[in-house]
Amino acid sequence: MIGQINRVGKRGDSPSSAMQFMMEIDPGKTLEWLIANYHKLEPAGRANLIRSLGPLDCQETYPLLTLMLDDQAIGGYDLHLWPGPDLRICDDAYQRLILQVGLDSGPQPPGLPKILQHNDPLEERDKAIQKFKTW
Repeated sequence: MIGQINRVGKRGDSPSSAMQFMMEIDPGKTLEWLIANYHKLEPAGRANLIRSLGPLDCQETYPLLTLMLDDQAIGGYDLHLWPGPDLRICDDAYQRLILQVGLDSGPQPPGLPKILQHNDPLEERDKAIQKFKTW
């Protein structure tokens, strides 16, 4: 499974589809496994994992996404297409959490940006993530 999550989709393969299927079948067990094995994933695999969680709206993903808030690695899919530093795993996890908090419980935490962008300085991104962690 680790190999499939790490692989970026080729020839119609979709690690995201596999993850979404597992999450739909048994989200609790799948998330326990992912948290236990998170350290084995490559940065591209961790980025795939965040995208896989995208369509899910479940608070069960909060522990995994919170774990990712400390991950400073580049997700491996931005390829410097925009000015500024590529988005990191923690930036993507923050954005997923902000979206889910808004869907699950209403308004997002006050004073926090909804998205972190390439042109946002790393210091500003880090401040937003730290502020979210204390909320």
